[in-house]
Amino acid sequence: MRQSSIIEKVILLLKVLGSAARPLSFVEIVKASNLNKSSVHRLLNILMSQGFVNYNEATKSYLLGYELLQLSKHAWRGFDLQVLAFDEMIRLNAISQENVSIAVLLGNEVMHLKMIESQNHWGTSHPPVFNQPAHTTAVGKAIAAFIPEKIRVNWLNQYEFTRSTKRSITDKDTFEKHLGEVRKQGYAYTDREEMDYVVGIAAPIFNFLDEPIAAINIWAPTNRCAVKDLFKWSDEIITSAGQISKLIGSDHYQARSSLYLV
Repeated sequence: MRQSSIIEKVILLLKVLGSAARPLSFVEIVKASNLNKSSVHRLLNILMSQGFVNYNEATKSYLLGYELLQLSKHAWRGFDLQVLAFDEMIRLNAISQENVSIAVLLGNEVMHLKMIESQNHWGTSHPPVFNQPAHTTAVGKAIAAFIPEKIRVNWLNQYEFTRSTKRSITDKDTFEKHLGEVRKQGYAYTDREEMDYVVGIAAPIFNFLDEPIAAINIWAPTNRCAVKDLFKWSDEIITSAGQISKLIGSDHYQARSSLYLV
């Protein structure tokens, strides 16, 4: 078995410190990393000199440093969700042969950032930036379902449930119950709730703070399929949402994989 490189050892130490719920002592780091004491001591000194690890003299413990947190913040600010999601959007479009989009929640509405049209004759019905009431769309439901409970309750208390079609949900209790189902199955759907001729399914995209920041969506006109026909792509859309979330630094889907057995 080959000897681990210094880079691999450094990464291992950062992972050990990053996964801990509290600062760790030198002995704890040695035990968790399974590296010898001299290597751990040498590498910790290097990391401390660069600001990637801090040492608390009072508690004799180590934790991730400011410079590493700054790098994470810059990475978070610098990513382009449309670029990161593009490969998965292409994949879903190819296998489903339907329209695929990503969208974000802005107040009480969702805004589609990017869309890839179906190759079938009847494609998009609106441009990607078209705003829609969140409660009538699969993407809106997918994001809203995973908003932290206190924030979601406050959001719903001020939400105005307008009726777009006769199938639109028009009251808070019914909508909250529906969101509970979304959390259980891992994806949301809309069945002619915003427009009489559109059905869709969507799965949420999470950031590294486990916050739902967007959703990826497959949708189609009703003259081509019913919403139940889209359900066969539920595993695929969850897989895509998980892959995009992973690129942003989220382990939501890995940590809760048992939740999404649909």
